[in-house]
Amino acid sequence: PEDLRISLRFENLTEGDAPKYPLTPYLSTAERAFILPAEGRVTVPIIINLPNDIPPGGFYGTALFSITSPTEATTGGKARVVTQLAPLIFLRVKGEVVESGSLIDVKFIDRTFYLTYENTGNIYLNPYGTITVRNKLTKTESATLQVDPWFVLPGAMRIREVNLPESLSTGWYEANVKLNNGYAESVSEKTINFFVITPKILALIILIIVGLLLLVL
Repeated sequence: PEDLRISLRFENLTEGDAPKYPLTPYLSTAERAFILPAEGRVTVPIIINLPNDIPPGGFYGTALFSITSPTEATTGGKARVVTQLAPLIFLRVKGEVVESGSLIDVKFIDRTFYLTYENTGNIYLNPYGTITVRNKLTKTESATLQVDPWFVLPGAMRIREVNLPESLSTGWYEANVKLNNGYAESVSEKTINFFVITPKILALIILIIVGLLLLVL
């Protein structure tokens, strides 16, 4: 074990070109750089100093820790390996806020659902929910997939990927996506139809097509 050299800086959490709700102007610490002893522990207070006239809503940032340790390179010299940790800081100022968001698109590509969610309010949201998959022909439920919460910043769109179980067989399916928007029991819901073709069935179809072409030729 060896001592670690750690530096700390604050960065805004952005969606797009410029931060809309920056938290970094209000963050400070007395420990911008310090040594973490081997097998030791260091507590670093982070101070949040808000002005009296700050508006209600959410403000977002991250505390970026850069951890440096000298290690022997394969050439025999010294090389520096830098590891970064970036815990997110979400701050909500009390007052009247606009909570508004919805599921705007659902796509199914290569056994993966892509859920696009848009936040049209001024506070972050944590949508979550389920995807219920039913066989269109038998009308039976084939799978229920959990959509774990993911944060969406104000004025931003984020895509969540959910993989289809490998056990789902070839067939025509319907997927009902139901998301809790994360506020006031509001729910977004969309339904799509899609086909699943397993590799074995796909290979069989290709063999049949090749066989038919050979017969024609």
